[in-house]
Amino acid sequence: MPLRLYTFSKNNSHVPDNTSDKFGIRGSLLLKLSELELPIAPGFIIDAETFRNIHNEDIISLIKEGVSFIEKISYKDYNQGSVPLTLKIVLSPSIDIEVLSSIHNIGINQNTLEAFSSIGGADFAYGEYRYLLQSVVHHFTDLAENPEVKQEKNDQTACEKYLAALDGLFPKDGYEQIAFLLKKYHERYFSDSLNQNIPCAVFVQMMVYGKFGNNSYNGEYFTRDINTGDNTINGFFGVGEMFTDRKHGKDLSKIDAVYYDEFKRIGHIIERHFIDVKYIRFTIERGVLWIVSIFNADQISTRSQVKMLLDMHREGVIDDNYIVSKIVPNQLNDLLHSSVDEDSKADFKSVTGGIAGSPGACIGRVYFSTKKLMDAYRDSLARGEDSRFILAMAATYAGDVQAIEIGQGVISSEGGFASHAPVVARSIGKPAIVNSDIEFTDTSMVINEVTVKEGEYITMEVNNYSDPVIYFGQVKLQSPDLENNLIFDLMKIINKYVDKFYVRANADNQKEAALAKKLGARGVGLCRTEHMFFNENRINIFREVLLTEDGEKIQKVLNELKKFQVDDFVDLFEAMEGLPITIRLLDAPLHEFIPQTIEQRELFNQSYVKRGGKHNPLEIKIIFDR
Repeated sequence: MPLRLYTFSKNNSHVPDNTSDKFGIRGSLLLKLSELELPIAPGFIIDAETFRNIHNEDIISLIKEGVSFIEKISYKDYNQGSVPLTLKIVLSPSIDIEVLSSIHNIGINQNTLEAFSSIGGADFAYGEYRYLLQSVVHHFTDLAENPEVKQEKNDQTACEKYLAALDGLFPKDGYEQIAFLLKKYHERYFSDSLNQNIPCAVFVQMMVYGKFGNNSYNGEYFTRDINTGDNTINGFFGVGEMFTDRKHGKDLSKIDAVYYDEFKRIGHIIERHFIDVKYIRFTIERGVLWIVSIFNADQISTRSQVKMLLDMHREGVIDDNYIVSKIVPNQLNDLLHSSVDEDSKADFKSVTGGIAGSPGACIGRVYFSTKKLMDAYRDSLARGEDSRFILAMAATYAGDVQAIEIGQGVISSEGGFASHAPVVARSIGKPAIVNSDIEFTDTSMVINEVTVKEGEYITMEVNNYSDPVIYFGQVKLQSPDLENNLIFDLMKIINKYVDKFYVRANADNQKEAALAKKLGARGVGLCRTEHMFFNENRINIFREVLLTEDGEKIQKVLNELKKFQVDDFVDLFEAMEGLPITIRLLDAPLHEFIPQTIEQRELFNQSYVKRGGKHNPLEIKIIFDR
């Protein structure tokens, strides 16, 4: 069969039949970026059929054809010259599977080292040469890497030792090196029986360096703000460095305006083609900008994703059907609650796992009982100190509702999604996590061998489409804008489908009902009357009904509770303005209302006497021995 290769560059804008079966996932992406005329480093790709049969062919002429194309585009010379060309080889299977790592810096050899040193310095030249030789030894020879070589600090000495070990095994000629590596890649890939039916292409591409003479940079950026969704790129860059991380890099806004404007143009094109926020790595080599790679922005917030989709919708890039199909329903909760700032969380240790009991994010000092949290709360108010707290207990009951209400969030280790803590937290809009791996003591909790002491700060991050996270420390939060929230713009689109489906909300009070109606709810599907009594001003009154034997006294208390409910229902009806409301008559889980601890019993007794009772009507015992 004839050998085929396809060249690509920012000016080579069309390759027919661009499919993942033919060019693999990574190869297809490169060719697509080429069609968009984006500044990708030039190269050539060998399709899957050619690669499958490449081991039986003399491919030197094919390689020289491809390399010649790269030389003309790059104004560099392979295997020689004052500005030497180097290449990388990358496998591109048709599905996302783990494959052998890429080989970089092909073309650095004894003929080009001096030229490389004159441009980037000897340390740079020998460091990149060492990386090439070490990769070849590790991936494609039977030589066990000599520990003495791996630990050798001097790159030049290490290169000499690697060259001696590879003598007769790895060709010295640059074109023969490419042929050798392509055939070795073929051998390794198809030696795995699992890969036999998975098409795989391979591409050869020009290397670019952020430490290659004057006016060279490297960096990374998002095509828009991943927290707010604002259409402004953000990232970082390093000057004259091979690699730069966010911590040590400079803010991308400080780079030369000509490059910054080009980053914005590229981001605009990429977002509108892929309808997604992307993460881009770039290199500027001797003043020329190259896009090195593009990734999905996995850490993007829901707010940013929705803002991007709404922007695309306003521009006419996508229609109503597309935007509705792309939104995961549970994501909408994120727009109504605080969320973790994606940029700030990287520096914090964290534990992931458990059940997402109620969505949102919060920061607070953790306390392990309602009494301790309430005491700390009163003390913090008196002192004018931070009054953000998080309740963490094995399980919560009705007497703990006041601490959940006052606190920023709640953590428990017993029960599930429908247990007390998550149910209460959802009803009042507070985040909740149930994690059975947490072990509690009187003054600490232990999560994955990390001990959190009482009074220490933690941050909770809970959403309904991934596992909840507990960060150890105070991570920066993004607050929801409930007056101008993106969800209202989104609901205008979604509500065009109301004739096809009818949405009601769970709401237990006027505030929840009003917000639900504003978001497009066509009524209340469930009002849970027992939740009306969790308020700390009502809980002990309700307990009197359960614990008083005097019939006359019970009727008096019921009349008092009736007034509460009448007021609550009137407020609810007014908020929904005639829309239907489904009310569940009292369905109180009694174990959640009866006092569970000595402190709760004492609070009830004090309340009972204050309300005219002469003594505790019953000798209340601790129902559950925890």
